Amino acid sequence: SNVAILNPLNELLVGGGSPETDKLIQNSVTNVLSDQDTAMATVELAGTDSHLFVQERTPNLEWRVLCFIPMSVLLSGTRIIVVVIILVSLIAVLISTAIAAILSNSATRNIKLLEQTMRRVEDGNFDVRIVPLGKDEIGSLSLRFNFMLARINELINIVYKEQIAKTQAEFTMLRSQINPH
Repeated sequence: SNVAILNPLNELLVGGGSPETDKLIQNSVTNVLSDQDTAMATVELAGTDSHLFVQERTPNLEWRVLCFIPMSVLLSGTRIIVVVIILVSLIAVLISTAIAAILSNSATRNIKLLEQTMRRVEDGNFDVRIVPLGKDEIGSLSLRFNFMLARINELINIVYKEQIAKTQAEFTMLRSQINPH
């Protein structure tokens, strides 16, 4: 039995019988409750196993009721809980990692598209345009890039037309110098 009752003189009234329980009862004599305490719980060693030692004093008779619960019994259900917590944690980490990868990929897809288009512009192709894939900051940047390319094309055409006009004017002036009439 894991229960024992001691009188105020710490004499065993009920319980005991096994060497392990007798040793725990013997150790409990040193863990006497103070006058203010009515109950107390500690962990005691008995042989190779530890026990939760709970004692309570009866108010009228001043008897101490002792209860020894093996820690292996108390903690047996926690192993299953620990395994479940570890599995749930691993699943949560895997799901979080997958969500982070998806969000990261969607965020960098627009940046990579913008970079590829910029490289084509670096190679001299000013006719490329970006179709923004979203309305976020990168989508707004893509629209501004398209406007910039349109303005560059417009300025190139203006300079080109001015050069053609200048060349024609020079040609006309040279012709008039050769043929004054």
